[in-house]
Amino acid sequence: MTADEEIAAMQDHIKLLKAAGCKAMVYGEVSNTVHGDINTPLSQRVILSMDEWKMYCEKLTKVADYLLSEHDIKLSFHHHVGTICETEDDINLMMEFTGDSVFLTLDTGHITYGGGNPVTMIERWGHRIGHMHFKDLRLDVMKAAREADKSFLNAVLDGVFTVPGTGDVDYDDVFAALKARNYQGWLLVEAEQDPAKAHPLTFAKTAYENITGYAEKYGL
Repeated sequence: MTADEEIAAMQDHIKLLKAAGCKAMVYGEVSNTVHGDINTPLSQRVILSMDEWKMYCEKLTKVADYLLSEHDIKLSFHHHVGTICETEDDINLMMEFTGDSVFLTLDTGHITYGGGNPVTMIERWGHRIGHMHFKDLRLDVMKAAREADKSFLNAVLDGVFTVPGTGDVDYDDVFAALKARNYQGWLLVEAEQDPAKAHPLTFAKTAYENITGYAEKYGL
């Protein structure tokens, strides 16, 4: 798909975002991903060549330039386990090869699952972070899923993710890094979990209490 075709395809969504007063479009590449297939292990994800990265990022920048100049909406790219942008190196390539109109949606759970460190990403790319997604991760479940080469969905069912403050991500370090970068954007909680094991309302309340506690502690 060309950048112009992508721009044409997102017009209805742009109208929805503007009607809701949104200033950011969280965007990801999902056309060749494995994270939605319970039978495909994460080792089978698509890995781009350097030339493919450059070509993709050129188109991504064109779309982001359009959104910002024509609609005052930031394109905020969401990295995700099982996609072309999973690891810290993937994120760095994407950010390096795109223009400043492309922002990053940093997901604390997905960067950790991808072998990276959210604090490192905040320190390097804080000036281009457009959205923060907070989820926590259970390292023992992640390691077992990696060793067994499980699919993303099977890892989720095993409980790899949980809400912030109940797993192994160091949120004191994350919030300290955000404070140092004077982050002023949204703080969004996510945690893909099996609702049969993790009562949604209970975990939503826990997430809210934990995140507001960290935000107050660090003055965000």
